[in-house]
Amino acid sequence: LGRLRVTGLAVLADGLRKPIAVERPLLGPADWRGITFAAFRSQGQAEAIEALGARASDLWGGPLSQALDAGEIGGFEKSLLIYQLTGLKTQAPYVTANVNLWPQMVALLANPDRLANLTEAQRAWLQRAARDAAAGYTDLIEHEDHIVADLCQGGARLANA
Repeated sequence: LGRLRVTGLAVLADGLRKPIAVERPLLGPADWRGITFAAFRSQGQAEAIEALGARASDLWGGPLSQALDAGEIGGFEKSLLIYQLTGLKTQAPYVTANVNLWPQMVALLANPDRLANLTEAQRAWLQRAARDAAAGYTDLIEHEDHIVADLCQGGARLANA
């Protein structure tokens, strides 16, 4: 990390990413064939999506929602929590519940020069906050039962491959 001029503070587990689709659940290779599937910009993820027979796209946020509305995207990946929070279940109701594509991680990084300018107490506060965030983040994703119930009540359809 020093070569990149950053200091690592913590890594947060952001949930396992599940395939979510517009027209039908993605239960096998035939369901993936020919659709455009959005994931974060990653060569490894794009290669995995293409190996399943889909075209990879790196749209997310507002552009993803717009592409869903326009019928340009057939599926995407999200953790159940992010799927719930973004409200995308009306645009893409099908979740393959027992398939996890990959984990999503969030890295907390800091500028080493800025860290050096903090007092010892300030650095300790920051390090404690990073540890607390890492510990608390898993609490958000450990208990997905209530998320599943909310998604189903809101129109999402979960299926197993």
